[in-house]
Amino acid sequence: AHTDCIDCAAGKYKSQPGQITHTACIVCGAGKYKDQTGQVAEADCALCPGGNYKSQPGQDELSDCDDCPQGTYGTITGRTAEGDCITCSKGTYESVAGQNSCTLCPAGTFGVSTGRIEDAQCQECPAGKFENEERGRLTD
Repeated sequence: AHTDCIDCAAGKYKSQPGQITHTACIVCGAGKYKDQTGQVAEADCALCPGGNYKSQPGQDELSDCDDCPQGTYGTITGRTAEGDCITCSKGTYESVAGQNSCTLCPAGTFGVSTGRIEDAQCQECPAGKFENEERGRLTD
């Protein structure tokens, strides 16, 4: 009976009927996960969200996706390597891992280097200069 058939484990799928072993189940690819059993297509595997990546296939929980580290961000889903994370540009920082954007330096400050992880790394504008609309750039 159909009820005696065993689901493929979470993190795997199988589109062909009539399989006789669990090894016929295919793992979800890198950058993906699936937290439910019995999936029938790779499209059933969810993509790791922006700000995350996963290089190993066959993940079965969203929490298996790795966060882009502090000082970086990611906007594209389904990324497969930490190198896919984008370094925060000058004038921005990111203190929290796993984000999909960087935070602008506070008003009256600017950033001189990339990959900053906290607002304390933004520098105050010197006398005679101010931070303009583009944030992070000095104007006389």
